[in-house]
Amino acid sequence: MQHTIIVVDDDPVNLLTAKKYLQHEYKVIAMNSGKTLLRYLENNEPDLILLDIIMPQPDGFELMHILQSKPEWRSIPVIFLTADRSSATEEKCFQAGGMDYVTKPFVGTVLSSRIKHALEISASRKFLENRLIELQSGIITAIANIIEGRDGTTGEHILRTKEYAVYVMQKMRKFELYTKELTPQFISLLQEAAPMHDIGKLYIPDYVLQKPGIYTDEERAIMQRHAAAGGELIRANMSELEEKDFVDMAYNLANFHHERWNGRGYPTGRTGQSIPLAARIMAIADVYDAITSKRSYKDSYGFKKAVEIMRKGRGTDFEPCLIDAFLSDLDELFQLTCRLQGTAYAKL
Repeated sequence: MQHTIIVVDDDPVNLLTAKKYLQHEYKVIAMNSGKTLLRYLENNEPDLILLDIIMPQPDGFELMHILQSKPEWRSIPVIFLTADRSSATEEKCFQAGGMDYVTKPFVGTVLSSRIKHALEISASRKFLENRLIELQSGIITAIANIIEGRDGTTGEHILRTKEYAVYVMQKMRKFELYTKELTPQFISLLQEAAPMHDIGKLYIPDYVLQKPGIYTDEERAIMQRHAAAGGELIRANMSELEEKDFVDMAYNLANFHHERWNGRGYPTGRTGQSIPLAARIMAIADVYDAITSKRSYKDSYGFKKAVEIMRKGRGTDFEPCLIDAFLSDLDELFQLTCRLQGTAYAKL
């Protein structure tokens, strides 16, 4: 499969020259402005960008700042193009986040060699990042399984809430809800961080977690501490990680997934859209799994009753458009619930 290389330069001669040298090996797309590049990146992801520095606004460095500020664009390797051979410009290219730079006029063999090297580094980086994500995901799941095992739900609650959250997001995309926020990266981060939403239960004593009956007011207050405790745990122990977006997602899920649309949730009593979107999605997944699952203090509700309860929460517990999307196809939701709960659920 050919790599896609974007060449951004306001000089048509440079665009033609770069295309001449590269078109036999790569799919080359030439662009004469940074604005054209930004429009292209909204729906496409190239393998590498050759970026001229001196252009009408935004110039190369301004464009690079924009690319670095967007998580979904930050990992695209960039090689700067410049006629300036000074060490100051070279240093500025690397400080801006460029992987390399090539001086103009181009030398075909040098340009090809620099691109090949940058693509190899990018591929290695992606491989290592994927391995780290796999390791991180395994560790997170193991911790979450320990937590869930303490209240008798094992890891099944983790897996189910994650799938229900993904289902909510699928329906949101179908109905074009929060299209700007619901990026592929947002979806991926929520999936990765979902197992951490109840991590604060580490601080809840067993006599509360494992109680077979209804909580007293005091026990309920103790149990409700797990949301804020989870947020504090993540901030205190993960704030130094480079993956800031993941940490923020995990924090939002842990700290806010028990907030309610009308402000009657905990721990902060936030209302409406002041609750992070990820937490509003997780709230639906978490509540739905709770009412369709058997717990130490209750039996599971059948599908019809569960749907009725979720509908009653529209505009009070849940954001109306999100719960409408979640309940938009009851046949599909029923099949998903039976798959996650086991075929015996259909008989409830």
